[in-house]
Amino acid sequence: MVQVKKEAVRDSILESGRKLFKAQGYARATMNAIAREAGVAPATLYVYYRSKLEVFFAIYDPWLRAKLETLQQESQRIKQPQKRLEFLLMGLWRDVPFADNSFTNNLMQAVSTKGADEHYDTTLLEWSKAQIAAVVADCLPPRRRQALNLERITHLLFMAFDGFSLNAHFAPDRPCDVAMVRMVAELLIGPTPRKAA
Repeated sequence: MVQVKKEAVRDSILESGRKLFKAQGYARATMNAIAREAGVAPATLYVYYRSKLEVFFAIYDPWLRAKLETLQQESQRIKQPQKRLEFLLMGLWRDVPFADNSFTNNLMQAVSTKGADEHYDTTLLEWSKAQIAAVVADCLPPRRRQALNLERITHLLFMAFDGFSLNAHFAPDRPCDVAMVRMVAELLIGPTPRKAA
């Protein structure tokens, strides 16, 4: 007999996973602990999710999308392009990595301990890069937009995001600072053209 998946059970599993990942981290949370916290049998948990990685991404995907959408919307209120870019970078490298007890650190744990039989879907990463690339492109003068490879720049920004996510967990007293963000924004925007005398 086929077991019918119920939304209430799925929601309970995800809420339990969210609670355990925030409190213990991805590496220490187990499928059995998630099942126990959700009040379901471990076998029931596997009806809904094939692996802990799948549970994690069911939680992390909407969490990160909401953070980046909010960051993008708030950045649009800033008229000056360099200040908007600095706001975006500070959000991406400091605010999101420190949010919810450094929740992004769970991503680092999840992908670094992924088993060979577990599938890592890059859909969220590609969506995230596209969101950030759109804001970065909007901040750059046309000459810089043409000169820079936005795909590579965005990839580099996300590699830094990964590093800052680790840093938020292991060295929370040394977050990304304003000087670093300003330097990167200036590098991206490029020199201001001189006016003819």
